[in-house]
Amino acid sequence: MASSSSSYRGCPRMSNVERTTISLSDDDDNDSLYEVARSIAQDEAEVTQELVDLTQDDDGSSPELSSEPHVNPRRCQKSIVSIRGMELAVGDVVELAEHVGVWAIQFIDIQEMCVDQSTSRVLLRGVPYARTKNLRGRLEPKLNEVCRIIETVHDDHRTSEQEMLIEVSANQVLAKRVLIKTNSNFPNCRFGNDSNWRSMSHTQKEEKAPLTCRWEMRIEYQNGRCQKNDRPLGGALIHLSEDDVEQGPYCVSDQQRQRDWRGRRRGVQAKTTGKYTFGDVFCGAGGTSRGAVMAGFEPIVAVDNSSTACQTYQRNFPDTNLFTQDIYDFIHDPEKFYVDVLHISPPCQPYSPIHVREGQNDEANTAALFFHDVLEKTHPRLITLEETFGLTHNKHVLWFNALLRGFTSRHYSIKW
Repeated sequence: MASSSSSYRGCPRMSNVERTTISLSDDDDNDSLYEVARSIAQDEAEVTQELVDLTQDDDGSSPELSSEPHVNPRRCQKSIVSIRGMELAVGDVVELAEHVGVWAIQFIDIQEMCVDQSTSRVLLRGVPYARTKNLRGRLEPKLNEVCRIIETVHDDHRTSEQEMLIEVSANQVLAKRVLIKTNSNFPNCRFGNDSNWRSMSHTQKEEKAPLTCRWEMRIEYQNGRCQKNDRPLGGALIHLSEDDVEQGPYCVSDQQRQRDWRGRRRGVQAKTTGKYTFGDVFCGAGGTSRGAVMAGFEPIVAVDNSSTACQTYQRNFPDTNLFTQDIYDFIHDPEKFYVDVLHISPPCQPYSPIHVREGQNDEANTAALFFHDVLEKTHPRLITLEETFGLTHNKHVLWFNALLRGFTSRHYSIKW
């Protein structure tokens, strides 16, 4: 199964993709072996294509932007250049006339500038940013909110500082912009806390007002071909921390952000055992809770709508607050259960690659993916989520992005 985790802290670099296990759904007809086999074959072909393709030669074409420029001894480094009467310097943030790349990159923070002495062409290399409204629904589309985009390729041997930069022609520069980096939650620090922008029109704000960055999106690829074909191995959406921004009016304590979210604990608390508390949503018979106990956690709340599974769970965990009910009934129960770690394992049948026919529970199982209000009930420090890898495939992209947004809209960083 694929897994993702969410937290308020930065996510480490992801490891290689692990092998996954596929379970046949009870909702699928067992007599449709041909359709199952055909679907599995198609999925294997897609996964293989995602990983590597050695059957085609490079066509020699150039991508819209270059993150790995060829070494050119005729390039002369510059600290200041003038383009159409506009003076640019290292450290400036500029808006591009045209969006570039699959993430519609529109701004770069200039880190290097050079002139090709053979053509007099000025090239800029910098950190790319995209408006949140262009990130396919993964972040809330707020005006002038931007996200730093970091793409990494496993077979790229440059330093991470060099790999994160993209290269564009200086002729693409439309204007210089002000970029504010903050770890404060929206809408704090919006437009640089300048109230004068409130009376401006939407267009004036979009074209002139300061940009605000609170997020970084990291996307990992196996190789350059996978990057060009937009076939990532995984990714992460990371809320900036206090270590990512300069000390000053736009920096807040990460501990304060956590206190603002978790607040004063008024919900059900664990006994004073010194253990981290654990919540298990879609708990089944309690396999995950058992693993949590073995790891030193204390399960204080669990929920599942299967009465048979819950009978087994209750016998194994008699001291845990167990709710045998639908997740939505649990969410609307006014009692809160603050936990340190929350595990969620929603039904995966609709997103499984072997799911070739509609099942009688598809609608309910699909709706169960949108459980994010349970976060308001439990206020966890850390969340783990288990789902089938099929959720990341193109036909489910809208569901996948909406799932991510359910976490990011509550200021959780998430890795998948």
